[in-house]
Parts: sequence; structure tokens; C-alpha cells
Amino acid sequence: MTPAFDSFHPAVEFLFFAGAIGTGMFLSHPLYIGLNLLASAVFFLRIKGKKGLRTVGGLLLLWLFLTAFNGLFVQSGDTVLFHWWRGKRIVTQEALCYGATVGAMFVSVLLWFSCYNVLMTGDKFIALFGKLIPSLSLLLCMILRLVPSFEKKLTTVTGVRRCIGKAPGDGTKNEKLRHAADILSVLTSWALEGSVVTADSMKARGYGTGERTNFNIYRRDGRDRLCTAVLLGSLALLLSAAVLGGTKAVFYPRMEIAEQTLRTIPGALGYSIFLFTPSLLQL
Repeated sequence: MTPAFDSFHPAVEFLFFAGAIGTGMFLSHPLYIGLNLLASAVFFLRIKGKKGLRTVGGLLLLWLFLTAFNGLFVQSGDTVLFHWWRGKRIVTQEALCYGATVGAMFVSVLLWFSCYNVLMTGDKFIALFGKLIPSLSLLLCMILRLVPSFEKKLTTVTGVRRCIGKAPGDGTKNEKLRHAADILSVLTSWALEGSVVTADSMKARGYGTGERTNFNIYRRDGRDRLCTAVLLGSLALLLSAAVLGGTKAVFYPRMEIAEQTLRTIPGALGYSIFLFTPSLLQL
């Protein structure tokens, strides 16, 4: 499904993803991390539809694993819940809560990057940063393009080799390893050959011999300005809550989670508006 947010100017989309990913990485308050995780899952499912349920389910299992791993193996914290491993190790409330927070942070950032990869295509990135950082923007565009191309080539090579009984899952253990190594060799050769062809093509077209021009088909309109104002206003509310201490959270040695008061509640509301704006536009 093509999201409605895709029709906005690339600067608006980049502002949103930079804010969502940045705040998701640096905020540690469980309320804000939970909002970020919920919003990322909702928007990801709006884009992928039913096909995204398996991905979301797998990431939720990863979140549970990170929570349990931190709770079982990190011995910090004052509130002991129970002992395990013949009573030699403890599980603390602080370790479990910190693991759940970090796991939710990790999963939400992965989901936002997946959405970013769908919406922020290479031409949008070039149009946005082509004048400011032409070489770096071209390099990043080529790197991001390599990943889906590599996956497509892997599917093609694996399918062809499966027809002759030489897929990675065919044969004995040694044959499976040899088949996998052959596929890796083919992909490496294809990538190196493609890089040489690309370099020769760019040289033949005169890349780097003169001043670069910038082609941009995207134009800002009233919708883009309104959406930008809403996003910036929402981030301003979040910033005000952070200044007042409404986003503070400390887990070790004892949990100290900032309560939401009349002064900091607008920050949580603003953050909700910011994160759910793309999903609301889809409706």
C-alpha cells in the first residue's frame, strides 16, 4: 500500500523520520518509548498490510528476548524479584524494566527504518541533499540501492541453482556449504563487476569534470507547510516536557520515573500527535 504521507515533500518526510528515530534512540521514559513503539508498528502495518504481521510478530519476540536476557544476566538493581541458577543469581525489577525499555527502543527504531526505506527513495534523497552534500548523497543513495539489488540477485541465483539441485539446502552438509560458498562467490563477483561498470559509466559521462547541476521535481505547497508546522509544534511540546523533567527516567540502582503532571502532559500529547501524523493522514 502506498501511504498518503508519500505524497508530501521529501523535506517533510525526512523531518518526521529524523524526529521519530532520534527521539526513539535518546528518550528513555517508558511512556514515550511505548508511544514510539506503538506508532512505528501501526505505520509499518499501514504500509505493509497483512504481510507485515509476521515481521512485527518476530520483532515482538525479539523484544521479549532482550527483556528476558537483560533481566536474567544483569545483576544491577535494588528490588530483587527472585533467585535462579541454584540461588546464585538474582532477577531485579530494574533490570527487567531496563531490558524492556531498551528492547522496545531497538524494535521501534528498526520499524521506523523499514518505513523510511519505503518512503525515502533514492531520488528523494538526492533531491533533498544533492546541493548540500552532492558526493555524500550520491554515495548513500548507491549504498541503499545495493541492498535490494543484492537481495533480488540472491533470489535469482538461488532459484536457478535450485533447478539443478545445487541450492544451499540440497545435498550433504559439505555439499550445502559448498553450494552456499558458490552463491556467495557469484554475488561477490557480480557486485565487483557492477561497481567497475558503474565507475566506467560515470567517467564516460563526465562525472567530476565540472560543476554538478541539481534536478528537483518536488515543490512545497500549503499541505507541506501545514504538516511541517504541526510536526515542529509537536516537537516543541515534547521539548518543553523534557526541559521540565517530564521525560526523565533512571533505572539503576533504583527506578526513578518522572510522573506526568499538568506541566508535562502536553509533551506526551504533542509526541503522540507527532508520531501518529502519518497514520492519521492515511485514514
